Amino acid sequence: MNTLKILLAFLALGMIAFATSTILIFDDSGSMADSITGSSTTKIDMAKQAGNTFLNNVKSGDEVSLIVFYDCGDIKTEVPFTTDLQQIRDVIAGLTPQSSTPIAKAIDYASSYAQTSGRSGAQIILLTDGEETCDSQSDAVTAATNAVANNIKIVNVVGLGLDANSTEATNDQAIATAGKGNYYGANDVGSLTSSLSQAYNGGGSGSSTCCLSSMGLPALVGAALFFSRKK
Repeated sequence: MNTLKILLAFLALGMIAFATSTILIFDDSGSMADSITGSSTTKIDMAKQAGNTFLNNVKSGDEVSLIVFYDCGDIKTEVPFTTDLQQIRDVIAGLTPQSSTPIAKAIDYASSYAQTSGRSGAQIILLTDGEETCDSQSDAVTAATNAVANNIKIVNVVGLGLDANSTEATNDQAIATAGKGNYYGANDVGSLTSSLSQAYNGGGSGSSTCCLSSMGLPALVGAALFFSRKK
């Protein structure tokens, strides 16, 4: 019986190992108060609506952390890693656009937070409606490069209301490329929801807690059943 309990404990740990840890970096800069051409809805309200729907589709057992940047020197972990996603909904609902766009510092901050919280291997989703305005674009690219070098799994970027051929979109694409990720564009609530979901699912699964392979779990279940019958 002791053997069975041990095997089942390892099985539970194996299931946890396949959970995804995601850091959502949320742009609360001043331009989020603007509307996209042709829409009467502000970008912040679009982001709130899409964020709620996106969170509804996060897989059971996956954890999300919310980091918000308000200004160059104002970046906060508003919600630590949690599976209680209502906490994140509540914070997002209360956001009001502030000032600048510190993408480089926000990525550095998120990468450091992942390391100190024991989530080496987490994925980052950056939701922004612009480009770096506090440091240089090269700093933002370097931050994404360093993040994956320091065991962040991937940095995906979701650009809201950016013309695909604009400098802002091109710069955000470069950040995603440096972070081994993808750039997703969005111009309304529907496409933003889809882009967030693609960024989440496109980042793959598994934080560095891991290490059972997809074949390892079935094998472990079989071993548990075998030993239980032997008893």
